[in-house]
Amino acid sequence: MAQTSEWIVAEITPLSPTARAIRFNASEKLSFFPGQFFMLQFNLANKQGFKIPEGKEAVQKRAFSISSSPLSDFVEITVKKTQNPFISSYLVDFLKVGEKVIAAGPYGRFYFNEKETENNLLLLGAGSGIAPLISIIHYISEKNFPINIVLLYSNKSETDILWRKEIELLAEKNKFFRHLFTITQDINNNSWTGQRGRITPRIIADYLSDSGKTDCYLCGPLEFVRNMEEMLLNLNIQKEKIKKEIYE
Repeated sequence: MAQTSEWIVAEITPLSPTARAIRFNASEKLSFFPGQFFMLQFNLANKQGFKIPEGKEAVQKRAFSISSSPLSDFVEITVKKTQNPFISSYLVDFLKVGEKVIAAGPYGRFYFNEKETENNLLLLGAGSGIAPLISIIHYISEKNFPINIVLLYSNKSETDILWRKEIELLAEKNKFFRHLFTITQDINNNSWTGQRGRITPRIIADYLSDSGKTDCYLCGPLEFVRNMEEMLLNLNIQKEKIKKEIYE
C-alpha cells in the first residue's frame, strides 16, 4: 500500500564521477519489496552553480528505485546524471545533507518476493539500472536464502561501474552469488582485464543454470532491456519469468 512520508538526506556517497548514493532517514518505518520504487518530491533552490531553468517549477517529482534492502534502517537511492540533466544534475552536484524530500510509495511490479520465486535468479543490468538489482541482492544475502544469484552488469567504462566494491564484497560473503562486469567502451583502459563488449547470448548461456527454473530481472535503458529479453526468449526462458524495468 502506498504511503507518504518525509525523508531527510543523511549521507551522500560518490559512486562514480557522475553518480551518487543518497541515503535518507525516513520519518517512519517503510515497507516495500526489494526492487520497488518511490516517487520523490524535491523542492529545488537556486544555488551557486545551479539555476532552475526558465519554465521549470521549483517543486519536481521523480521516480527512484530503492537501492537498499527493506531490512535496512535507512533508505538509499542511486542517482546518475542523464544525457540532459536537470534533476539528476541537482542531486549529483548540489544536493546537501539535511535537505528534505517527500516520498510516496512504494510502487511497481518489478520486485523480488521470496514466496513467489525460483531457486535461480538471473539479474541483467546496465548503468543506473543496477539500483533495484542491488536491493534484491542485499535482501537475499541478509535473509540467507539459498538462492543462486547471477548478476551480469554492463557499463560503458570501468569508472561507470556503480556499487562495484559492494557487489564484490557481497560475492565474497554469499557463496550463492556470482557476478560479471563488462565494459562496452573505454578502449584505452589497458588496466581492465575483465570482460569487454555487450552481454551476448553466449555469456548468458554460460551463466544460466536451469532455464526452466530461473527468474530473470532486467533493468536499464530501453534498447538494453529489449535486447536482453530477446536473448532470453531465444534461450527458452518463458516470458512470464522475465521481469523488466526500463530506465530512461
